[in-house]
Amino acid sequence: MGETGSSDTLELYRQTGLTETKILTGLSAFGSTTQAGIKVTRNNTGNWNLYVDQSGGNNFNFEGGVFDNTHSATNIFGVYCKYSTTSRFDQYFFDNFSVGPIPVDISPPVV
Repeated sequence: MGETGSSDTLELYRQTGLTETKILTGLSAFGSTTQAGIKVTRNNTGNWNLYVDQSGGNNFNFEGGVFDNTHSATNIFGVYCKYSTTSRFDQYFFDNFSVGPIPVDISPPVV
C-alpha cells in the first residue's frame, strides 16, 4: 500500500533473502487515508488469496489470487512498511494478526 494519492492499492510480496518479488496487486484504490480489514490466506499447495474490508471490519471482498509455491514453509512472518516521504511514516497501525492454520469450528450452535 502506498503509491500516490487515490491510486494506493495493497500489494503482496514474497521475500527470499534480500530479494523482494511482488506476487499480487489488489484491485481497490484506498486514497490518502483508510482503516482496512485485510485477510491473506494461503493453502497447502501455494494458492494465495487477498481479501479487504475497506471499512475496517470483517466483511471481506476478494481482491485477487495468485499461485506462488516458492516457499512451502517458514519460521518468519512480518509486515514491511517502506516510506518514500516522512509525512505519514507514523500513521500505520497493525493489530489482530493470526498466522497459522485456519481453525475449524466443530462445535454446533447452541440456542
